[in-house]
Amino acid sequence: NLKSHVRMGQYGARVNINLLGLFPQTANSRWDLAVSPHIYAVTTKADIQTIADEAKVMKGSTNWHLGYGADLQVGYQLTSCLKLGIYSGLTRLTGERMDGMPEHLHKNNFVWESGIRLGISFTKAKKRKMMETSTIPQPEVQQQLTTPEENTQQQESAAKADKAETKVAEQDITETSEVKFPVIYFDFNSIAINPDEESKLNEILHILKENPEMKVTVTGWCDTRGSVAVNRRISRQRAETLKVWLVKKGIAASRISAAGKGSDGSREAQKARRVETKDNHQ
Repeated sequence: NLKSHVRMGQYGARVNINLLGLFPQTANSRWDLAVSPHIYAVTTKADIQTIADEAKVMKGSTNWHLGYGADLQVGYQLTSCLKLGIYSGLTRLTGERMDGMPEHLHKNNFVWESGIRLGISFTKAKKRKMMETSTIPQPEVQQQLTTPEENTQQQESAAKADKAETKVAEQDITETSEVKFPVIYFDFNSIAINPDEESKLNEILHILKENPEMKVTVTGWCDTRGSVAVNRRISRQRAETLKVWLVKKGIAASRISAAGKGSDGSREAQKARRVETKDNHQ
């Protein structure tokens, strides 16, 4: 009534291939189905013990093996930092029997593993710089003595200059008035525009039709759930969705640039999943 107690160590490399990432329909999913071929240098040390009291009958020595095989894992991206997966895999070992038993008792030398993996990412999403302030230099005031005639001429010139400056100021205010576009919000893990946002879409379309020379940039964002790479793709696709809709409604594609900025940690999740539209000249 004997048993074998085996201690094992693994040193090697594995390649993770996400099968869902090979198809456009599931490339941006938080789920993944990964096949992981691997090759290891494996150490085993087997002690033969009695089943009744676990007393050592024979102490084994350390053996080295070449191990190769593959794992299959189903995983889900919980947040931008955490990923949970369930896996099962098989590794075949070369060389001596890993359990110290004679070869005639069994011919196979495999290791079968199953378990749960928790992945932790330490990357931080950069917050956007929301506002920049600048100081406006004030004109210097100079004092000088003038004669009455010069003073009269200067007053007339100043009055004309004030009128001209007033007209220029009014013109500048008219020309630099900011156009505000509504923000389009998206559901979690979706690049489709919600029907509730239709009025905002029509408002953006109306502004662009009223200003045929205007060129804009549409920028997509995501919340902080999910990996950095996935969120960058989804944010870009959200911007492209708005661009495609506007082009179908008659706006030239050359007037619209689309960009994806990935995660935005400066806002709550519901407000972070959005596409913003901005005039390129503002």
